[in-house]
Amino acid sequence: MRITSTPARFPLATLPTPLVPAFRLQRAIGGPLVWVKRDDLTGFATAGNKARSLEFLLGDAVAQGCDSLVTGGGAGSNFCAAAAAASQVANLACHLIFYGSPPEESPAGVHPNLAAAGAAGARIHFTGRTDRAEIDRAVPALAASLAARGGRPYALPRGGATAVGALGYAAAFGELAEQLDQQEVEPGAIVLATGSGGTLAGLLVGQAATAATPEATTARAAAAPEATMASASARARARAGSPPWRIIGATVSRPPNQIRSTVDTLASQCSQLLGGHRASTNPCTVVDARAPGFGLASDGGERARAIALATEGLLLDPVYTAKAFAVVLGLVADGYDRPIVFWHTGGLPAALQQMADNHLAANHLAANHLAANYLAANYLAANYLAANYLAADGCTTDRSTLCPTPP
Repeated sequence: MRITSTPARFPLATLPTPLVPAFRLQRAIGGPLVWVKRDDLTGFATAGNKARSLEFLLGDAVAQGCDSLVTGGGAGSNFCAAAAAASQVANLACHLIFYGSPPEESPAGVHPNLAAAGAAGARIHFTGRTDRAEIDRAVPALAASLAARGGRPYALPRGGATAVGALGYAAAFGELAEQLDQQEVEPGAIVLATGSGGTLAGLLVGQAATAATPEATTARAAAAPEATMASASARARARAGSPPWRIIGATVSRPPNQIRSTVDTLASQCSQLLGGHRASTNPCTVVDARAPGFGLASDGGERARAIALATEGLLLDPVYTAKAFAVVLGLVADGYDRPIVFWHTGGLPAALQQMADNHLAANHLAANHLAANYLAANYLAANYLAANYLAADGCTTDRSTLCPTPP
């Protein structure tokens, strides 16, 4: 994918998103105050954090004169649904390739994100195989086929994890820094879910730019005003030697070593787009939050989801945000004593889907319980009638002599 020299931007999100203190959560679990960066409220479809990256990806595609966008993932992909909606408003055709089989052949049924992609006019293809890596081969192949027929496709990997896409969160870090500065808060850690790595890479670039000298920041701002990173006072604190904010990526899809390598590559490429070089000393930790596997709810995530809903009314999905919020709760349980920022990246469709599935499962169990009670009651009633019948005939329930001896 060719990258334009000056990043363009196609407006989608309603920014800045709120940064809110979770006081009720603190009262419930103790520990430091957790601040929630509400990127579930970016305001474009149900795109969540993907709206930020798509602003730059769509901007680049339009600047290049592309007529279609090609990407892929799972049928429940947040990025694919968001990409379909973004392509529609940008007047681009959208081709989505999903691993697995069409929903009519799958017992899981239609995921809301798949339905949303179809409603946005995306042309949907299935690989017929469950291997996610099939997408990495199928997307370039379809893009090449479209180009051979005279099209101008813009191909994207899973999650839109490219240097251009990472620009969205390079800019977002500056937005957060401004908000924290206004609140006079110095967080010790920023925690977010990490899938394909673009969001985490962008934050690392934004963090490095925030701590840069005013001269370097001014030069970058002139080249890419959308990616101006932070207030003068926030930069002054960083230069004065304040402890750097530790960024913690909770990887939910790939092994930590693999995703860290991907993130480092994306961050380096993204920084080059802004005319700088990312410092290699950025404090970043990647923790393994995959258990029991990608796309599957975890025990810790389920507990975190319930606490977030009960205390702050936050809807967390089982695949990404619930597992990341479990990392936040783990920090608090381990005695972490500095403010924490939880970056809520969205996932509303999956969160609602899980609630619906849980409701149906609970109703199914209740129905089975009632059926079992009904059968048990019928069994007891039948035994009672049989006993009465035997008693009426002069029989006894004594095992040695069930009926009287004939005269």
